[in-house]
Amino acid sequence: MSAQINQTTLWQKAPRQIVLKDKDVHIWRMTLNQSETTRQDLWQVLSADERQKASRFMFASDSHKYIVARAVLRMILGQYLQVSPITLQFGYTSYGKPYLQNAISTPPLHFNVSHSGDVALYGITRNRRIGVDVEQMRPLADEAQFVKSIFSPVEQQAFGRIRPSEKQDAFFNGWTRKEAFIKAIGLGLSFPLEAFDVSLSPGLPAQLLEVRGTPGYQEWSMNALSIGPEYKAAYVVEGRQHQSSYFTFSNN
Repeated sequence: MSAQINQTTLWQKAPRQIVLKDKDVHIWRMTLNQSETTRQDLWQVLSADERQKASRFMFASDSHKYIVARAVLRMILGQYLQVSPITLQFGYTSYGKPYLQNAISTPPLHFNVSHSGDVALYGITRNRRIGVDVEQMRPLADEAQFVKSIFSPVEQQAFGRIRPSEKQDAFFNGWTRKEAFIKAIGLGLSFPLEAFDVSLSPGLPAQLLEVRGTPGYQEWSMNALSIGPEYKAAYVVEGRQHQSSYFTFSNN
């Protein structure tokens, strides 16, 4: 369902005692470009397998961003569960979506993560699925091929009506909204991208317009996020009624 694009999102520091109610949706952001000292501190939070993965990146910049993004996820989840972030254990569904293996929470804690460029986003809910996506906008070498492979026929027609000056915004609107939906339902690309339509037009609300052949998803909510002129971002959450809060992570 539709939700107004929030151009005046107030990103605030989270309270020390954070409460997540059933209807709450908490969106966190983190800047991945951190000092060496901060990365060393965050390294201590990672598990052995996460440290191994960090060491396998070809480029140091990618390794640094992974360290920050993963450690901050642990620290955020640890706040909600009131446990040490080091103790958290992650599992993965057959479609690659992470979940907590060893944390008992009633109702269950759901989360999703995305990062691009210098920004990481985290979505946290209770008892409802959520997906987030952020993309740093950049020129596309083969825009036509990307549009054909990502967008449904309905979306391709809509994209064709977009003014040339707005096409980049429209493309990344669509990309982040479709990715957020796919991540929220947790089925990966086994759920065809052409099976659902989202809104694209810059300046208009983010909307999940239609999901063909699968009942129930029309009751889900889609929101765009404003995080800076170089980025597009969106989140999708199960159900219509929810209350959103936006936090900037601080390790202080």
